[in-house]
Amino acid sequence: MDHDYLWDLDRFAHKPANPPRKDHIGEHVFYENWLRVLKSDDRMDDHANQKFLEIMGCYGHRLDERVATVAATFVTWLGTNVGGAYRSDAKNLAELLTRTAHDRSEAYLWAWTSTNLRRTGTSYGRRQLESSMAVDPRHAELLTSQDYEVIDHLVLWLGSDDGQAFLNTCEMEMKHRQHGADFRNYLEKSLGLQSHQVAHIMEMAKNYRPTDTSKPT
Repeated sequence: MDHDYLWDLDRFAHKPANPPRKDHIGEHVFYENWLRVLKSDDRMDDHANQKFLEIMGCYGHRLDERVATVAATFVTWLGTNVGGAYRSDAKNLAELLTRTAHDRSEAYLWAWTSTNLRRTGTSYGRRQLESSMAVDPRHAELLTSQDYEVIDHLVLWLGSDDGQAFLNTCEMEMKHRQHGADFRNYLEKSLGLQSHQVAHIMEMAKNYRPTDTSKPT
């Protein structure tokens, strides 16, 4: 498909249908790292959406803000508990089937197919993508085949080497941020420290660098 039209477009906003929720660390981590990835290969001889184009692979339609929104919504969802279950299922399936990077990408696609299957009694009978894209939880948006195809190609990318690096970065950052949140909660709730005291301790912990005691002084 000819993508010359992208030279005439600014970088897509990449805003999810619903922004990351305030106290959901995973959603923020995945979304923030997604924005970083999309800017990681900025070069003067590329258009502003080059990285997004590469990630979307063989997606057979024009890239636009709708495509960017669907993709950002899915990536943000990866940081939820249900998204974590999908990541675990895909990883386990990939370990069973993988002989090549292609096999790993197929595993991520197959795991998504199962996760996104419509099931009676689950999520009001909605597909996972329908639930994620719903701005009003009482009313699911009618999605198109193109919307679903966006995710098909995105999960194939998750199984690639670049996609795996993205997942590893997000998962490591989630653990780090969760550890910090747990420590802050301990200081505030268990020890009853004031906000300025908590802030001081958190800053000290952030800047702490252990000394190597194995070397003689």
